[in-house]
Amino acid sequence: MIRKFSLLFVVLFALMWRGADAQPQGSGVTSTPGGTESPGLKQTFTVHFRLRKSNIDTAYLDNAQEFQSIFRGITRAKELYGIDSVTILTTSSPEGDPGFNKKLIGDRASSMRKYITDNFPLISQESLHIRTETNTWDAVRESVEADPKVPMRSEVLKILGSNASDAQKEAQLMALGDNREVFYYISYNILRYMRQAVVVVACPPEETAPEPQPAPVVEAQPVEEQKPVEVPAPVEPAVTAEPPVVAPAAKPSHSFPCCLRVKSNAALLAMTVINAGVEACVGSKISIDLPLVYNPVTISRKWKLRTVFFQPELRYWFGNNRYYGHFIGLRAGVGWYNLAFLSDYRYQDKGGRTPIWNAGLSYGYAMALSKRWGLEFTLGAGYNHTRYDMFFNIPDGALYDTRRVSGLGITRAGINLIYKIW
Repeated sequence: MIRKFSLLFVVLFALMWRGADAQPQGSGVTSTPGGTESPGLKQTFTVHFRLRKSNIDTAYLDNAQEFQSIFRGITRAKELYGIDSVTILTTSSPEGDPGFNKKLIGDRASSMRKYITDNFPLISQESLHIRTETNTWDAVRESVEADPKVPMRSEVLKILGSNASDAQKEAQLMALGDNREVFYYISYNILRYMRQAVVVVACPPEETAPEPQPAPVVEAQPVEEQKPVEVPAPVEPAVTAEPPVVAPAAKPSHSFPCCLRVKSNAALLAMTVINAGVEACVGSKISIDLPLVYNPVTISRKWKLRTVFFQPELRYWFGNNRYYGHFIGLRAGVGWYNLAFLSDYRYQDKGGRTPIWNAGLSYGYAMALSKRWGLEFTLGAGYNHTRYDMFFNIPDGALYDTRRVSGLGITRAGINLIYKIW
């Protein structure tokens, strides 16, 4: 009786060990993407691609670890069970040109096919299957619904649920938030995980193991009593736990319209006038602009715009965009000058005691060029006043006249190149 029990225990232990050894190293699934279910063993692996790239990059995300898992998983499956099929599904994110995306996922499929055929030449081309798929904005909407940290989430869901075209949805998402802040969050946390290749390795179904037969009954012979054989307890194979994927933290958003930006008036630079400025926020929709024009350079006797001019402006911003959009401003300025405009006369404030001063209102619009760079257009009108001397524009030219200018007119115009610090 003890002998029968020992034999049956050994058989059951062997079956249990074989079942434990058959578990895949990758993340197991029961069917290939879009395929039919099969009773065979399957392993699934996922690698990711950079934006607009189709080459295999082991330095991107967790690709290095995943390619190691692919190599171990296929090698192990081939040795133990054989390979029934390998299915490669490549995808792209929905932004950009649809024609380019279609070609891109084909190139990604070619890269993955080459990796499989180069590293596993015994896998036949007949058992290697390729599928491609472009993710849609509907898939992005599902991810946004599952992520409560998406900035301006209700506006994003409204855009994704509209009847607009894909190109219109992308443009509307880019226009949300601070300098594309919403689109950058979606791209970093959602879209980049849609650019991938899913590799499914399927093994043929195992044959059903025969039922263990009872040992034949043998007439017991008188023997000395023996102690039962102790069978060692099964040792379960060690499983290497995959490190959890930690989602990148959302970038903090600022509550001011422009925070801190430096700028320069490109129109004045084109006129050989050196200038720079800084803009900082003092409220949720209010900023202060501090431009300074300081130009000690004389280009020639006929053309010089030597000046020192300071013209601070208090601005009010419209709309929900905290960095760019429409604004109105209230400004005042004062400046000293020595000017020549390709004419026979030179104009200069009277001994530094009669600078030009002005005050007025302005209107402007700022737009984003990239994450940091932007462009600003502004035009202001108001009251100007100055008293100046006119000299003949020759060396040591004599005084020709002294005049006064007072009245309404243009007080400022500019095309400013902006760099956002934070």
